[in-house]
Amino acid sequence: MTATCPTCSWPTPTPVSTHGTIRYLRCVCGKWLIEERGAVLATAGHSTLSDPQLPGDEPSRLSTPGRS
Repeated sequence: MTATCPTCSWPTPTPVSTHGTIRYLRCVCGKWLIEERGAVLATAGHSTLSDPQLPGDEPSRLSTPGRS
């Protein structure tokens, strides 16, 4: 069983490397996928998974000259 690319839905990304049950695949759209037993575990690029923002950790804001 092979994984389907979550970016472009290509059904057969090309296996590039295998380490035990983990396979590294490259899709025609250019995305790298990490698969185990037919399920995509991760892809390269931006992720929706991130560390939760801790209280008091405000995102830095750039100051604009003339504004406070």
